[in-house]
Amino acid sequence: MKKTLAILLALLAAASITLASCEKKDQPNNDGWDDEDNEYVDTDDDDGNDTTNDNNDDTTNDQNPGNNDNDTPTNPSGWVEKNDTVYAGVLLTLRDEPNGDSIDEIPFGTALSRAETNGTWDKVTYNNKTGYVMHVLVASTDSAFKFTNVETPVAITVNPENTNNVVLYKSPFYIDDSDLSSANWLCKSGIKPNNLSETYTMKKLAISENKKWVKVEFVGTVTISSNNTATYTAENPGIFYIQATSFNDGRIVDSTWSSGGNNDSGAIG
Repeated sequence: MKKTLAILLALLAAASITLASCEKKDQPNNDGWDDEDNEYVDTDDDDGNDTTNDNNDDTTNDQNPGNNDNDTPTNPSGWVEKNDTVYAGVLLTLRDEPNGDSIDEIPFGTALSRAETNGTWDKVTYNNKTGYVMHVLVASTDSAFKFTNVETPVAITVNPENTNNVVLYKSPFYIDDSDLSSANWLCKSGIKPNNLSETYTMKKLAISENKKWVKVEFVGTVTISSNNTATYTAENPGIFYIQATSFNDGRIVDSTWSSGGNNDSGAIG
């Protein structure tokens, strides 16, 4: 009987130890195991539950692009140092900052000291002022702005038998941008003989050094009907520029014209 009682007491003691061990495992660990476990799961979990860690990762990537030195751009701002000379292709507006306020106007053909460019805007100095001009409106060479006067101004006309348009430019610079080029044209569609008043006069004054442009004097009225009706009247002589190609292909009648002019679009940027 005593032996049986001893066995029962031993089994009871073993059961008590097992129960105590299980209860201990269910209690939070003082070393923070549960906190560490949650952090670990949240950090590596991609189910979107841990928005804090996701946001932190995104912010870090945005603020530190190209952490690898080999991937870091030499000029993250996009500006490239130039320190060269460019020329105003048209009557330019000098602005205090890109898309900023006007601080001066620059006549076309003016040499400008350019400090840097971002491909859209050029930082230049003019008249002791530093500002910004549109990149597409400057030229890298001044050959189109150098003219040799003819000995005597020559009377010329728009060929009444030619149906192709003649464009009168405000400066000898071809802007290859449909949104901006109209700023340098007398009219976007060009002119034909029937757009001109019967009493108009036109004279050839000079030819550009690169043989691509002809400087002319125009007096008269131009009436254009294309979407909107626009009328230009030059009671005093207006100075315009015509591409040499219009002389080469016969759109302009000029008894003294030789084949020396280049049949070129005139792009010089």
